[in-house]
Amino acid sequence: MTAFVLVTGASHGLGKHIALQFGQLEQDFHMVICARDIVQLQETKMELDAQRGRHEIFVAAIDFSSPNLDSLAEYLLVRVTRHPTTHYSKAYLFNSCSTPGTIGFLSELTSNDIKRTIDVDLVAPMILTSKFLKYFQHCQQYIINITAPEAIQPRQGLGVYCACKAAREMLHRSVAYEESVDEGSTESLDRRRRVLSYCPGHLNSDMTQELLQRLPDNEFKAHLLFLRDNHLLVDPGESARVLVNLLQEDKYENASHVDFDKICVHFRNAIAGK
Repeated sequence: MTAFVLVTGASHGLGKHIALQFGQLEQDFHMVICARDIVQLQETKMELDAQRGRHEIFVAAIDFSSPNLDSLAEYLLVRVTRHPTTHYSKAYLFNSCSTPGTIGFLSELTSNDIKRTIDVDLVAPMILTSKFLKYFQHCQQYIINITAPEAIQPRQGLGVYCACKAAREMLHRSVAYEESVDEGSTESLDRRRRVLSYCPGHLNSDMTQELLQRLPDNEFKAHLLFLRDNHLLVDPGESARVLVNLLQEDKYENASHVDFDKICVHFRNAIAGK
């Protein structure tokens, strides 16, 4: 049967490359790609169509700072493909959209600055995940949270972004826990709901370039400059390939946090040990 795939933030960066990597799989699927920029989304669709895989691609220009998140979530998950959710045997949700928001100390931010970042980085993926669980409850579910080092490491000027990334990790852990327990038992029921928080590394992406332009001189900016100047920023395509391979192998601990950098270190150590 066909799989359903929704990738948020698919106009550029990691979200785009997740869509492109998934498009190379020999699997029938319907993929919904969404972001704010319709022009860049259409470019992603053209690259997917050129792969000539067994898939249909649907494009949706969405602003997750909108107040109508309930209806937007229903539109993305149900109405875009024009197929009933019972048409699918598997369903994938990639919560990859995020924004650093307004950069500054918390005392300097307006309530609108704070609310917009929380809406995009936390409320939108929370509502999308809630609706996804409801609409695809009969499917094998895969829910992937794109996290960041900032989920556990505070950064000057990025307090709201860091808080949202930390909250997203707990949200996805809770989603997995809800499925894994029954009447107080901690024994796993099945593998029907697979949840992963994936940290892609510091990417060579538009968001990193934006941070370099907007951050004041501080320790985090110096770290990003070091990574850039020494060609150590991670290629989004490579990080997306590692993620899709993880999903295909499906051997990760449910609701775990998997770090791209640690996978690469483990791989290099394994080669050195041969």
